[in-house]
Amino acid sequence: MSGPNPLVTVASFRDPWEAHIVRGRLNAEDVLAFVIHENHAWMNWPISLALGGVKIQVPAGSIDSALQILAAVKAGKYADVLEDYEPVFDNGPCPRCTSLSLTPKFSVRDRISLVILFLFFGITYPAQRSWNRCRNCHNIWNRELKA
Repeated sequence: MSGPNPLVTVASFRDPWEAHIVRGRLNAEDVLAFVIHENHAWMNWPISLALGGVKIQVPAGSIDSALQILAAVKAGKYADVLEDYEPVFDNGPCPRCTSLSLTPKFSVRDRISLVILFLFFGITYPAQRSWNRCRNCHNIWNRELKA
């Protein structure tokens, strides 16, 4: 019988969400990973910095795999993966040029509402991006009103 497999820190981040994104990539590649010290960042950010930031730890036996994946992440190997998900946020191609290269946008009304609510009441809310902008021809349209 062997002893427990200790956890080893393979990466450190300033912000918890960055650590969770990378942890998700490691888990997707079948490397068990944990985010530690994230609650320090949420509760008292200077203490988190003193602890070395938000860390990702993996079992000692997975260090090599984790470091290879982290190097691929830093090199941008997975940057194009998100482009596969972008069409989920729109309702089809651009009505002008039929391009599928689109960017979701906030409406002017939502932007103004967000600013007013935040400035006067300190309230934020997740606004819906109901407008699209074509990266090809720069056409902008409301996808909810599209016939």
